[in-house]
Amino acid sequence: MSAVLLGARCLLAVVFVVAAAGKARDRAGTRAALIAFDAPAGLAGVGAILLPIAETIAAIALVPATTAVLGAALAVILLGLFTVAIARQLAAGHAPECHCFGQLQSEPIGPSSLARNVVLTALAVTVIVRGGGPSITAALSGLDATQIGLVIVSVALAAFGVLAWWLWSERRRLGQLLHATIQAQMTPGLEPGARAPEFALAPLADGPSTLGELLGPGLPVALVFVSDQCGPCVALMPSLRSWQQALGERLRLATVFGGNLEGARRLAEEHSLPAAMCQEQDEVFREYRLRATPTAVLVDASGTIAASPAEGEPAIEALIRSAVGRAGRPALLVHPA
Repeated sequence: MSAVLLGARCLLAVVFVVAAAGKARDRAGTRAALIAFDAPAGLAGVGAILLPIAETIAAIALVPATTAVLGAALAVILLGLFTVAIARQLAAGHAPECHCFGQLQSEPIGPSSLARNVVLTALAVTVIVRGGGPSITAALSGLDATQIGLVIVSVALAAFGVLAWWLWSERRRLGQLLHATIQAQMTPGLEPGARAPEFALAPLADGPSTLGELLGPGLPVALVFVSDQCGPCVALMPSLRSWQQALGERLRLATVFGGNLEGARRLAEEHSLPAAMCQEQDEVFREYRLRATPTAVLVDASGTIAASPAEGEPAIEALIRSAVGRAGRPALLVHPA
């Protein structure tokens, strides 16, 4: 049991010191992650400073046997806070970036995030219950030369594994950055005059769910692509409702959500969006060759792309005004109070 306790302490110390170093190197990213987990913006900056400090203290305290229990108790508190925050987001249907290891690793949360925290918490609780275990010097003093050699080899392999994991994470991060850079330099959207791709999506309320149904009344259609995880998209939704009410006889406005189905349904109901539908995996977004949300695509009554896509609320409003103006009528758009 002594070896298990010592191993648990060393593992926890390594995890917390790596997490602290990653967060300290990317304070801005840590602050953004705290805000994504619903921390108040005013406290997120302070949290981005204090969190890696607390993790460093826990890591240092776990090493000596005399302070191992205190270090494990701090680890349990931190892991408990992380676990509750992750569980709340998953229960709400959200999956923000974890940023658990700062620049070293950042990926959307999921069940694996909870499982990892549960395992680490179990190790920390074991250290608390069993009293911390032996000191490192006492554990090494009872080993012969062969056993010490095995320990050194094990530590070297563990360090190599951490280095390999970091290199893999860095390679993936750079690959994502390169992809985003290439996407940003590409002209978004299909060429005006191209045939608009047909689709059949899950409707979020009674109403059309295909492009053919939207074009049925013989009106142009503005497809507004949004996400429930996108702040500017959520801010745009009251305007979408008002515009649809004002322009219902001249233009059909459809909201196409990407991301989580339950989150999309909640927002569609909250803002009473009349023609809202949800993609499974952003398949229509990709088919229309878009690169950001919110973005609007104008499809004329014949089913062809009528203009280049409009990104952001000002450009979307300008696109809608232009579409209505082509019919020879003034575009009076009402903004919600």
